[in-house]
Amino acid sequence: MTRQLPNVLFRWGVLSVLLVIIGCPIAFFIWGSFWTTAPGLGGTATLRGYQELFSPQVYSTLGNTVAVAVSGTAIALVLGVGGVVVTTKTDIVGRRLIAPAFLVQYFLPSYILALSWQFYAGPKGPVNQVLLALPMFDAPPVDIFSVWGIALVSGSHYAGIVYLLTKGAIESVPASLEEAAEISGAGLLMTLRKITLPLASPSLLIATVIVFTRLLQSFGTPLILGIRGGVFVLATQMYLALRGYPYDFTFAAALGMILLLIAVFGVAAQRRLSGAREKYETIAGQGNVTTAEYDLGRYGHVLSAVFLALIVFLYLLPVVTLVASSFQQTFLGFDLEHVEWTLENYLHFFVGSSAETFRLALKNTLLLSGVGGVVGMVLAALVSYIVIKTESVVGDVLDFLTFVPIVIPGLVLSTAYLWFFLNFNVFGLYGTIWLVMIAFTAKFIVYGVRASNSSFRSIGQELEDAANIAGAGLFGTFKRVFIPLLKPGLVSGYLLLFIDYMKSLSIPLLLGAGNAEVIQVLMWRRIANGNAEQSAAIATIIVALILVVYVGTYLLTDVAVTDI
Repeated sequence: MTRQLPNVLFRWGVLSVLLVIIGCPIAFFIWGSFWTTAPGLGGTATLRGYQELFSPQVYSTLGNTVAVAVSGTAIALVLGVGGVVVTTKTDIVGRRLIAPAFLVQYFLPSYILALSWQFYAGPKGPVNQVLLALPMFDAPPVDIFSVWGIALVSGSHYAGIVYLLTKGAIESVPASLEEAAEISGAGLLMTLRKITLPLASPSLLIATVIVFTRLLQSFGTPLILGIRGGVFVLATQMYLALRGYPYDFTFAAALGMILLLIAVFGVAAQRRLSGAREKYETIAGQGNVTTAEYDLGRYGHVLSAVFLALIVFLYLLPVVTLVASSFQQTFLGFDLEHVEWTLENYLHFFVGSSAETFRLALKNTLLLSGVGGVVGMVLAALVSYIVIKTESVVGDVLDFLTFVPIVIPGLVLSTAYLWFFLNFNVFGLYGTIWLVMIAFTAKFIVYGVRASNSSFRSIGQELEDAANIAGAGLFGTFKRVFIPLLKPGLVSGYLLLFIDYMKSLSIPLLLGAGNAEVIQVLMWRRIANGNAEQSAAIATIIVALILVVYVGTYLLTDVAVTDI
């Protein structure tokens, strides 16, 4: 009992921490949707927020949300699955460039990609300028600030996660089946339709549910592209209800409950599909090769040209346009004759009037991403140990608690934190950078847990037993046994947390203010004030920071995000 007591206290202590940073704020949020004011400030119970959901404005917003989600999911699936097929089943030229393009696009913040498309396909962007040179157009034909523009940007962004989730399943389809179909006269498309995609359907369904759920709750891209075009989705309408005056917490919470229910549906559907996926197993002999390659002949050059063009026009040129715009006094696209190139947009933040504000925001961002990533991984490793190495109900509860926040919109989670800490300002956290760090940890801890889980499963129980026999306690075993063997999982999980902490906009937009402002919020304020060129400079700095940290960590540890 003397040896078991610390383990019991350890498990319940970790559970208590997660209940405070995840469970309590969500409970306050649900309560607030039925209250006339923010919880704790008086008021009475009400259904007003839910009654307002039946207004024509909300119907229009819900229609936009569904349209973006359906269209964006379709685009993500076509690009992602197409990329997997091209890179694993064909021998086209340039296929090695496709996977890095998908992954880099996914790791970049969605709001930065939206800003890049604003320059790239806006009225003065190169897309419309090229099309206007054709005689059939007398006005900019591409409206990137529409529902379909938001769907295109969002769908191409999430093609990366479709690629990651479906690549293993499509590669694992036995080559013997595909070769038999080819011998029988079936072409690539028929083989995909009759054999490959049906066998990979569990992974395809999981990818569809994840992308669709995320697009229903997307915030950054609709905020930057949608508001300018008068297109609102549930997340942006909720944000405006919280930022308008007077604040309408009740209506915002009712809108958030729609997103919360969608998140719960996403969790249930994903877990059900994941369970179904585990029931499928392909039986293959020793002579089975990993995958079949199709010789497309002359069509291979056409397919190669199409995919390389997609990579250039959908992924490369928008970012190039963003960087170019950051060096322009006023954005004029690539009209080189009239463009005024300048460093003023950067100097404004490094030595100009906004230098002090920028330095504080940059310091907060690096503190959140650097220190917060470490804190998140430490807590994630402790949770992972309980989930994998102990057989207890606490482990099941922790596994569920860490998974739920990732599918809860950041705007909902940050609003829950706002209300909870307004009423219980524990340790004076409200209005500080530490509250933002706690919210980030709650939101993204699942990545650290999943990264640690695979490493913990690979460590045999006999090593832990040997450490206990030698007199090492729980933390001694962690220090001398687990941490050295967990290095790949810990480092790759840390990279994911660092990138996501720097990518997130919705959480610091509500919780960060004054001395707690971060660089991504500073960028949004420049966009809101109509200074797109300065916001492009900040976006370029954020992209550079993410790439430097990722490449630097990889060079020092030889561990990449894909090692999870």
